[in-house]
Amino acid sequence: MMTTSYPMSFTTLSLMGGLSTSCARSWPSSTRLLDEVNTHSSAQLEYWKQELEGSSPAELLTDRPRPKVLTGEASAVPFTIEAELYQSLQAFCKTHQMTPFVVLLAAFRATHYRLTGAEDACIGTPIANRNRPELENMIGFFVNTQCMRITVEDDTFEGLTQKVRSTATAAFANQDVPFERIVSTLLAGSRDTSRNPLVQLLLAVHSQKDMGRIQLEGMQAEPIGLSVTTRFDIEFHLFQESDRLSGGMAFSTQLFEADTITHLLAVFRETLRRGLEDPQTPIATMQLTDGLGELRTKGHLQIDRTEYPRESSVVDIFREQVAAFPDAIAVKDSSSQLTYAELDRQSDQLAAWLQQRRLPAESLVAVLSPRCCQTITAFLGILKANLAYLPFDVNVPTARTEAILSTLVGPRLVFLGPDVCPPALELSDLEMVRIGDALAHPCQDIPSDTNTPLWPSATSLAYVLFTSGSTGKPKGVMIESQAIIRLVKQSNVANVLPPAPCVAHLSSITFDISAWEIYAPLLNGGTLVCIDYPTALNSEALAFVFARERICAAMLPPALVKQYLADTPGAFRLLDVLFVAGDRFDSQDAIDAQALVKGGVYNSYGQTENSVLSTIYKILENEQFVNGVPIGHAVSNSGAYIMDPRQQLVPPGVMGELVVTGDGLARGYTDPALDKDRFIDVIIDGQEVRAYRTGDRARYRPKDCQIEFFGRMDRQIKIRGHRIELAEVEHAILGQESVRDAAVVATKQDDEELEMIAFHAKPPPDLAPLVHGAGPDCGAGATTCQSQWEG
Repeated sequence: MMTTSYPMSFTTLSLMGGLSTSCARSWPSSTRLLDEVNTHSSAQLEYWKQELEGSSPAELLTDRPRPKVLTGEASAVPFTIEAELYQSLQAFCKTHQMTPFVVLLAAFRATHYRLTGAEDACIGTPIANRNRPELENMIGFFVNTQCMRITVEDDTFEGLTQKVRSTATAAFANQDVPFERIVSTLLAGSRDTSRNPLVQLLLAVHSQKDMGRIQLEGMQAEPIGLSVTTRFDIEFHLFQESDRLSGGMAFSTQLFEADTITHLLAVFRETLRRGLEDPQTPIATMQLTDGLGELRTKGHLQIDRTEYPRESSVVDIFREQVAAFPDAIAVKDSSSQLTYAELDRQSDQLAAWLQQRRLPAESLVAVLSPRCCQTITAFLGILKANLAYLPFDVNVPTARTEAILSTLVGPRLVFLGPDVCPPALELSDLEMVRIGDALAHPCQDIPSDTNTPLWPSATSLAYVLFTSGSTGKPKGVMIESQAIIRLVKQSNVANVLPPAPCVAHLSSITFDISAWEIYAPLLNGGTLVCIDYPTALNSEALAFVFARERICAAMLPPALVKQYLADTPGAFRLLDVLFVAGDRFDSQDAIDAQALVKGGVYNSYGQTENSVLSTIYKILENEQFVNGVPIGHAVSNSGAYIMDPRQQLVPPGVMGELVVTGDGLARGYTDPALDKDRFIDVIIDGQEVRAYRTGDRARYRPKDCQIEFFGRMDRQIKIRGHRIELAEVEHAILGQESVRDAAVVATKQDDEELEMIAFHAKPPPDLAPLVHGAGPDCGAGATTCQSQWEG
């Protein structure tokens, strides 16, 4: 607008054209420029095709489900970088000869990395696109969006800024290709109205030095507030003023809450400050403390300690139940049942038989048996003899059984359950005895000079379970009596069960869930119902057993929950409590199960090394899940913390490794050399404690600090609740002479169960047994393919 009567002159434009989103669209009226564009366009487009091939847009975890169509509805949170931090930014830029944009983009990408763990991601930035003199005096909108693909691996903050500078320099050198053309080339034929293509997060640093009011002679200017809109998930705008940066973050209100954006900006500020203070700090271990006070205030750094019988052993507490409920049914299977008095008497008899053999305390006794009364008798008898049991599933291949038994030192004793065919094992010093034969054997007096203690303590070894190992050899996990008791007595897990619970025994005895299934009822005067394999896999038969036996509690893997919900959902109406453990719980299944179970449904998370469970989360009525079902908070007498690679606590919202502590921790691995990287000491709120690194990626949910689980940080997977190392499967396949090379991947389509696919250079006679032998009960989830590898 002209406010004076002074004459005005206008420069003749060398380029004419309509206003558009890209200067390239204005050039066709100029033959010379059109020829120039055509010359450079192909080369620049080729650059973008190579640069963005296989790339992923930077995304953040949302607060609401992503809608099918983003409408642009948005809000904004203001943000300021005050003088002190701004001066540090300017000093860094001067020393390293960088622009503030480069450093701020590096800090924004570092923030995204810490919040998501994404190593490779694209962030967008707008450019003025006035890089030609012909455009200097033209009025029009020529802004173009650039994709900055930035990887974060072991980078320091300084290293990341250098990487961003190189990326930005290359991007600006190829800025003439319109963003829309890049999209149409890379995403030809695809259209997703739920998100902006290629870029969902955008950072813009504007160079205005004076953000004051516009000065017009003879007139007053007033700012007019405009409604905020954005076609991106998030737009972060910063304006350079004389002594600070100010601006704000516009965000889609269809996706985010304002508190989440405020938290994001706080992490960004601390990331920038830490990076400028110590540029050699690795991004992955940059200590972020803003928010740790919230964890402390809400009690998430303290263990919920309860008065459980920590000085008692499993045998001690079982004896108490025998005295209180001698005639109550303790355990039953499809053909037999035992009262507490009968189970006590039979397990005493088996213990006496074992003590006659004068085995050293805590020696391992293998049990190869199905779920049945004899198996439970064997477990208790072994514990009463101050020995520890080593369970084997009857469906596990002989090769795996032999591999595990070969690691034992000294005599190898294997108890066989009813109708179990003795496996053909090529091992020395091996004795197989049927449980029934040992019970029928008359017991003599125990020699008085025996060195074997006759009674276990709370810290006595109870059992050993072998899990998948990345070296090709299974890892034996040693669990003590106290670890079991802390879970089933006076805990936030035990307290949700009714008195004298009737619990279904559905899991394999080699699966750690079986420890909860067995001891939750037997140490609380309840009844354990052993369900055989055919019944467990038949939804209608299982529902019948649930009704007949009045089962009130069960712990199931998500795959079985999904199957039962589809086939016989009525079975869940009979339960008071349902725990779901062993893998990620599908959100819709959680909602459906909660609507059926008359008591509570709990998403449960744990690992063998922490005795079944580490955390639990109660599913709320009509609850909706955006980032999967949370795994909640630590079980009683245990701790669960999110830490960075240097075992420093991270605040809410920041991705890290889940580390667990407390009374449930295993003694360690049977091979002590394996303890080093997993069982460690950490500092929690000023105190050093023993901990286990789970290798799982997780975060504290910003709004309530509940823990959310996001999968493995390595190549370990879970199939039907069993941990499988892909490297172990590869190792088994590579052990065949006819296999030159092999690779195993995990794949999942839609709601299908996770499965393994093995690729190999030459086909061995039959790979399926090898895949079966690599892990318990997982071979059915495996496929083998001959690859086309050369070399």
